[in-house]
Amino acid sequence: MTGTSVSDKNLKLVIPFLMLCYHICLYLPAFKLSIMIGSGEGFGGLGTLIMGTLYLPFGLYSGNYGILAVCGNYIFFYFVARFFITPNYSSKFSVVLAILLIMSMILSFFDVFPVNYTSNGRIVAWGYGAFFWYFSLSAMSFLVLYRYFIKRTPHVSWFIFLFVFSFILSLGLRYYQYHYLADEYHKKYFFDSVWLMRIH
Repeated sequence: MTGTSVSDKNLKLVIPFLMLCYHICLYLPAFKLSIMIGSGEGFGGLGTLIMGTLYLPFGLYSGNYGILAVCGNYIFFYFVARFFITPNYSSKFSVVLAILLIMSMILSFFDVFPVNYTSNGRIVAWGYGAFFWYFSLSAMSFLVLYRYFIKRTPHVSWFIFLFVFSFILSLGLRYYQYHYLADEYHKKYFFDSVWLMRIH
């Protein structure tokens, strides 16, 4: 599929930076399901990718559409490969994929695994790996849309700034959750690996 030529040197720095962020997410805790909340257990990023991929057809059959979030990983991989092969890649199809990438992140807030009869597999806590995952995918979506509509690539410093700013902002939210929203039950499960919790 042909597209508008928007190749520039910034892309050679932006893509490796996003790849680094994504790579980090694979080795950090990703999330905890409701059945895990009483322990230090959780899914790591790499385990989430593998299990999510294997469980995808069964999850769809069972009506657990949150499992579609795993597809965001493969859209991300596609963009990385496409930009390396065709640096000037920018098309309407890329815009559609970028929107699907955003939708995959939204789906991650829904039920993902039917773990047993008393738990629907709802994510109740996110690890720091989730932050790197959300940032990598949202930044890739932004990059694709920006290149299509503005016809150039933002400097990598913008992505670094957004990373630092969003991480500090999220830590502020974590602090607020722990000190002002969480009750004693939830405070017990604010492990060091927990980035944010679903308070309800």
